[in-house]
Amino acid sequence: MTQKIRYAAAKGSLPVLQYLTPGQLQVDASYQRSIENGQSRNLIARIAKDWNWDLYQVLVVSRRGDQGLFVVDGQHRLQAAKLRGDIGQLPFVVATYASAQEEAAIFAQLNRQRTPLKALDIFKAALAGRDPEACAVMSLIANAGLSLATSTNNVDQAPGAISNIGGIREARRSWGDKSTLKALRVMARGFDGQVMRYAGTIFGGIAGTVGAADKAGRPISEALLVAVLGGQEQTDWYRDIMSHKAKFPEMRTPDAAAHIITTSYEEAAADDEEIAA
Repeated sequence: MTQKIRYAAAKGSLPVLQYLTPGQLQVDASYQRSIENGQSRNLIARIAKDWNWDLYQVLVVSRRGDQGLFVVDGQHRLQAAKLRGDIGQLPFVVATYASAQEEAAIFAQLNRQRTPLKALDIFKAALAGRDPEACAVMSLIANAGLSLATSTNNVDQAPGAISNIGGIREARRSWGDKSTLKALRVMARGFDGQVMRYAGTIFGGIAGTVGAADKAGRPISEALLVAVLGGQEQTDWYRDIMSHKAKFPEMRTPDAAAHIITTSYEEAAADDEEIAA
C-alpha cells in the first residue's frame, strides 16, 4: 500500500493578478542584482528589441505597505519595457510583504527553485519548432549515422547518441558543414557501437583536425583517422586531452583536443609513409 504524503500547510498570501504601467513599479537595489553591467544591459536590449508577449512571464511584485510596489522577480523585463516606451501596461502578480527582508527571502527562494534549461533541452525545443539552424545541426548528426541523446547524462545512453550540440555549432562556425559532417562521421566510425561518454571533449579535437586539414587543402584520410581514434579507449583520449590542457591552462579544451588528435594522426600518417617507402 502506497503511503499517503503529508503536505505542509500552504504558506504566504494568495497573489493577485493586476496590470500597471512600468513607471508605477520600483526596484529595491539592496537585494536585487545590479543591471549596471554588460550582460544585463545586453539582455535588456534584446528583450526590448524583440518584445514578444508570447514569451513574456508575469512579474512577481511586492506591495510594501504604503511605500509602493517593488519588483521581486522580473527587473530585466521591467527595464526593457521602460526602454521601449510603448508598453503601456505590464501584467504582474502581487503579494503583500512587510519588509524588504521578506521580499529578499522570497527572491532568493525563487531563484533557488529554478532549474535552468540545458543546451540540449533548448535544442530539442528549437528542433520541434523547426528552427533552421537546429534542423541543419540535426541533419548533420543523422547523416553521420549518429542520434540525439535523450539527456546529457551519457552513461546510460544508447551507443552512438550524442548531446554535444554546442561543439557541433562551434565546428560549423569554424569549419563549415562539410568538415563538420566529416568529423561527425569519423567519430561515429571511430567509436562504432560505443556509448559516447566523452564526445563533448573529443569531438572538438576531431573537428579541429579535419577542419584545419580541409582549410589547408590537404584533407585527412578518414580511414586512417578512424583507425587512430579506435586505437585507444575514449577514456584514454579524454585523459590525454585534459592532461595537455593542464599543462597549458590558458588553452581552450577544443584546442587541446585538436593538438592531441592531430599529433596522433600525423604520427600514424608518417608511419604509413615509412612502411610504403
